[in-house]
Amino acid sequence: MLASSMGLQVNHVPYKGASELVNAVLGQQVAFGAPLFSVAYSQVLAGRLVPLAIAGPQRNAKLPQVQTLAELGVPDVNLTSWGGVSVPAATPEAIVQRLRTALEEVLRQPKVIALLEQEGGKVAITSAEAYAKGFEREIQFTQSMMQRVGIQPI
Repeated sequence: MLASSMGLQVNHVPYKGASELVNAVLGQQVAFGAPLFSVAYSQVLAGRLVPLAIAGPQRNAKLPQVQTLAELGVPDVNLTSWGGVSVPAATPEAIVQRLRTALEEVLRQPKVIALLEQEGGKVAITSAEAYAKGFEREIQFTQSMMQRVGIQPI
């Protein structure tokens, strides 16, 4: 979570992505947001954004002074970002395997790892099954969070 220097007004504003949200905070259209760490990190380093809390289970090594939400008294919040590559279900297994192998080779390169970690990210290669389970957990968590705050899907 991060904030600009303006006063606080709480509204739920959907954004198409973390970059758009960071720009809205920088432009003071909203008082705070919870974008991807890697998207906001350079703005925090430049002094344009103030980090309020880490929404993951532990502090981020890039900003060790910033407490987690749990440390601040907001338990059971784990909003870590993750991603992967998906293809249509009918994609032939040979193509799926070729793409998986190529992606894993790239993600194991020290230069790629260093660049991602420089922005506050981590590389963790997982199986297709773990990726699918992650999607399912994310969908369930998002639905639960939306219900708690009264947001209807669009």
